[in-house]
Amino acid sequence: MGHMMFFAVVVAIWILIHLYLGWRLIGPLAYPPRIKRLLWAALTAMCLLFPLLIASRLSLPKPFYYGPLYSLTFTMASYILILAPFLLFKDALMGLSGLIERIGGGSPDFDPERRRALSVLLNGGIVIASGGFTVLGRAQARQAPVQRKVKIIAPGLSPALEGLTIAQLSDIHVSESLRRADVERIVEITNSLSPDLIAITGDLVDGFVEEMGDDVAPLKNLSAPLGVFFVTGNHEYYWDLPGWLAHAAGMGFTILNNEHRVVKRGGAKLLVAGVTDYSAWQYSPSHASDPEKAFAGARERDFTLGLAHQPRSVDAMARAGADLTLCGHTHGGQFFPYTMVVPLIHPYPPGLSRAGEGWVHVSRGTGYWGPPNRLSAPPEITLLTLTKA
Repeated sequence: MGHMMFFAVVVAIWILIHLYLGWRLIGPLAYPPRIKRLLWAALTAMCLLFPLLIASRLSLPKPFYYGPLYSLTFTMASYILILAPFLLFKDALMGLSGLIERIGGGSPDFDPERRRALSVLLNGGIVIASGGFTVLGRAQARQAPVQRKVKIIAPGLSPALEGLTIAQLSDIHVSESLRRADVERIVEITNSLSPDLIAITGDLVDGFVEEMGDDVAPLKNLSAPLGVFFVTGNHEYYWDLPGWLAHAAGMGFTILNNEHRVVKRGGAKLLVAGVTDYSAWQYSPSHASDPEKAFAGARERDFTLGLAHQPRSVDAMARAGADLTLCGHTHGGQFFPYTMVVPLIHPYPPGLSRAGEGWVHVSRGTGYWGPPNRLSAPPEITLLTLTKA
């Protein structure tokens, strides 16, 4: 029932956002009550799209209109989630300027009606601009993932590991709007990079195995001499976790649930340690994330690669011995303006950073979740190369 709790929180936030939009966009309009009621009805219909989608999602079999409803709902969500923060920012600025004016004793030229008219005019501009950002962000979300190449400098690196490449995929979120053709494109791009090892750092799907198994299937064609490794993200726990773990194993993935493996290249040993999602304990106590357990019994190695879904796991992974930790989860904010907020609320920003004496790379994600929008945070596949210099 983890996904039900998650959706309940999302729906509650969704309703509050629409109430705010109605209050600030419709309330100040100098329209007849009949027109305002129609606008409120339209806003209410937009708000109800999400609960209707969830209700349809739980119907078995899903109704014929589920696919178009999914697309419409999340496209509208993209628009609303851009519109709301811009409107809030405008209201905050105008409220602050009004407060300063009142503290200063007011201005002889102050005209409440002019201020109200200015606010309505700015609202109209924000409504239109948000539509443009939504269209642009959708186009970026549907483009092929960007290929990012990152060097990991490790001065004491064994010569046998010099030039070793790791392809990181994260947050693919196979769903109603990201299907088999998109997964095939991801596999094609990843294999074209000829990585030595492939790491998938969670949030593979949003759906049950019987629904999304065929869409995920192309991932079995991922190819790397040292293997394909997988750790769970929080979204795996919203659906059929045992089913997806079995499916992932059937595709040839090495699943690391608080455990490690040692692979060899030349005469050098690369230890790959992976933990379950940071929040897994809430949904499956036996899956509580445990970096110490992941490294328990680890023998001598030349380099240690840590895999974790959330950046909140990174410090513990570094203390346990990871030279490089790969994670995702944040999507880099996924689209503007949330791209500006994510670095403030997570311990590590998107991209490459130092973590103690080692490194951490936070992927912006290879797909997207929910709103088909990637404005200023394009989907990515990262190829990391180990080197001494």
